[in-house]
Amino acid sequence: MTLLINYSLYRKLFADEDSKIYKKIWALQKACPIIILYNNLSVNPGTFLVRKCPLKRATKCDPPDLDRFLKQELLAKDEEYCMKLNLYYVKLVQWIV
Repeated sequence: MTLLINYSLYRKLFADEDSKIYKKIWALQKACPIIILYNNLSVNPGTFLVRKCPLKRATKCDPPDLDRFLKQELLAKDEEYCMKLNLYYVKLVQWIV
């Protein structure tokens, strides 16, 4: 989160648009699509960049479609969660018996 805040402050103070830095921060979503700030308070790096520091010129970013990317990540995590839950259940049952 500090990186996002520092980048937005840099953009506001110097009015400099460096698309290379923007792309690198945008690509961080692949590793960490959601940043938990506190309890139920979270932020998505892509949404933050689009709302607080939009680029004046369009640039190619990866992932290109933020909404579709987040939906795919959510579906993948949901499937992963069910598999992990079943694995932990099996381990618990073996431990109890």
